[in-house]
Amino acid sequence: MKNANVRVLVIVLALVVVTAAAAAVVSLMPKTPSAVTMSEGVTVSPSIPEKNADTLAYLRVQVGSSVWPLIPLTDGGEYTITQEESGAVNTIRTTKDGAVMHFSTCDNQNCVNQREVTLGNRATRVMGSLIVCLPNQVVLELLDAEEVR
Repeated sequence: MKNANVRVLVIVLALVVVTAAAAAVVSLMPKTPSAVTMSEGVTVSPSIPEKNADTLAYLRVQVGSSVWPLIPLTDGGEYTITQEESGAVNTIRTTKDGAVMHFSTCDNQNCVNQREVTLGNRATRVMGSLIVCLPNQVVLELLDAEEVR
């Protein structure tokens, strides 16, 4: 019984550390991501759609130290991030009000297991508005329309 309690405590402490690290990364992100270009050797497909007046949510994507232009979440889509140097691949699926890390080449799959973040659930999720893939250095942050103005 003691071993099980120790394991639970270690898992909780690990989540706290990951949350603190993700919060530190987000606090370093520039507030004008549209001015940052995608880094060399990192591609996203398909291209990012134009935003429109009906957009409810946006996705901020950071790969390594590069912050991409905001992705307006429309009817839904799928984006694949490929990092040529490391061979890392992440696939993001979006809906009109949320996103999920659908696939990752990382070993631990914590980012995939974080499940979907939506405008409706981000206040109650352990990671809040974030989905973090530490091994591939990919951070997703869900923002509502008011937060990007």
